[in-house]
Amino acid sequence: MAAANKKRILYVQRRAPYGSLYAQEALEMLLMGAAFGQRVSIAFLDDGVFQLKAEQAPSALGMKNFGRMVRALELHDLEGIYVERESLDERNLKSGQLVLPAEVVRRAELSQLMAEQDLVLSF
Repeated sequence: MAAANKKRILYVQRRAPYGSLYAQEALEMLLMGAAFGQRVSIAFLDDGVFQLKAEQAPSALGMKNFGRMVRALELHDLEGIYVERESLDERNLKSGQLVLPAEVVRRAELSQLMAEQDLVLSF
């Protein structure tokens, strides 16, 4: 697919990793988009930042560790992986506690990034 025909798609993860299937299904959609040659990025904000938290222990909930699925993002050709600074701060998380390197951006920068996309999907 020619670069001019590729859509810029930003997947916005706003929900915690456990308690629903939204986070998992959104990641699966993102990986499909990347596999079909689209220019995909992902941003984590609000409770979605918990998807990036290292040392998750969901076994008590009878669920698989979501952090392992998130780590797979590094294996794909993504335009960017972003995490909102204010969401990290509000939840007392530091960038060093994340399972993969993500570009930490301020809320205003994230708004600008969203405006530059062809499509923004929020989960």
